Amino acid sequence: MESLALVVAIMVFICMFSGPITLVLSSKLIRGWTSHIALLIIRRIIMGVINFLGLTLSSFFLSAQVGGALKIIALISMVLNVWAIDREYGGSLTAKVKQFFQKRFKGRGNPHGPSGQD
Repeated sequence: MESLALVVAIMVFICMFSGPITLVLSSKLIRGWTSHIALLIIRRIIMGVINFLGLTLSSFFLSAQVGGALKIIALISMVLNVWAIDREYGGSLTAKVKQFFQKRFKGRGNPHGPSGQD
């Protein structure tokens, strides 16, 4: 029984920390340190493995019958992993999300601008 608990604890640990680790690995500071092509390849391989494990376990926990707290952790982990992939390989997803919200809330006007003054 202890070995099963250990396996589940490792799975939850990977799910919880895969998103933050890959976000750190995709930061500008770490990208600057790995500007050499060999280090870039190693960093991307490490990120790919961590992202794959995190996304796989997150989708497993989201589809399984587990507690609500673990589902929230899995959802946050999935969002962070997708964000890290987006930061590393282009940022087009982030740009589309920003554009969507700018279009959606553009018609409300700025209460501090000239249109918001009476």
